Amino acid sequence: MQPKLNLYINIGGTSRSGSTLLGKILSNDVKGLYTGEMQAIFYPKRIHHYEVIKEVKSKENEWNSILQSGFEHLPSSIFNCFKGVKFIVDSSKNSFWITKLVTNCKIQSIKHKNVLIYKDPKDFAYSILKRGEDNWEQQYINYHKKYFSNITDFYVISFTSFVKDKKTLLLLCKWLGISYSDSKYNYRDNIHQGFFGSNTPKTKKNIEFKSTIPKEYIKVIEKGISSHSEITKIWNFLRENENKVVNISSIRFNKIHLFLLKYKNKLKTIYRKIDPENYFKK
Repeated sequence: MQPKLNLYINIGGTSRSGSTLLGKILSNDVKGLYTGEMQAIFYPKRIHHYEVIKEVKSKENEWNSILQSGFEHLPSSIFNCFKGVKFIVDSSKNSFWITKLVTNCKIQSIKHKNVLIYKDPKDFAYSILKRGEDNWEQQYINYHKKYFSNITDFYVISFTSFVKDKKTLLLLCKWLGISYSDSKYNYRDNIHQGFFGSNTPKTKKNIEFKSTIPKEYIKVIEKGISSHSEITKIWNFLRENENKVVNISSIRFNKIHLFLLKYKNKLKTIYRKIDPENYFKK
């Protein structure tokens, strides 16, 4: 089953949530296109973003044309350039970006659907801590509260269930109105790998999930969870709504707080344009 109308799919999720893997697998279809974290070629923040943009602009191809058309013509410009594509999967994740794309879709009469993939907070914490980063608690809380504050009508999918049980993907495809087949998991054969995102799907030969967390991390993680009650509240909400569509969540930022976060997001984008971040030296 393929969508009768052009469909734009926004995947949300924290960093290390599995959004890249989900995006690659969902879009592995003759009628699908994966754009990856496309936000970064329109609103670059890091040095390697600018390098990729320079490369895109140096060639006469579809993405050069899409980039030159500008954000306001998304996503219709993508459908116009990639003939035969009926659905697009974007895993940019930023909820402010998603709201902009949703607005564009409504103006352009393009169907859109939102998907939120999530991890157990312990698994998310370990993904962050083992890379030498910290403050995972606020990352987990802030991302989800921003998403719940900005996005309505989103489908919730668990990363753990997604990698362990093919039925999870089948149910999601059914809701999206796109075809399902086991061949979707052969995503490495797809020529459209999208922009940026996690390198894990490229380097891992098999799709797997290991939930074993080393002992030295467990106490630190458990302390973080017990010190932040909102983590458990968010976690319970996501589990209760797994494989369901959420119309609205009560776990939100108030309007003033959300406005300040939106303004902060704009300032960060402007600052990174002046002084791009060298992500790979972190």
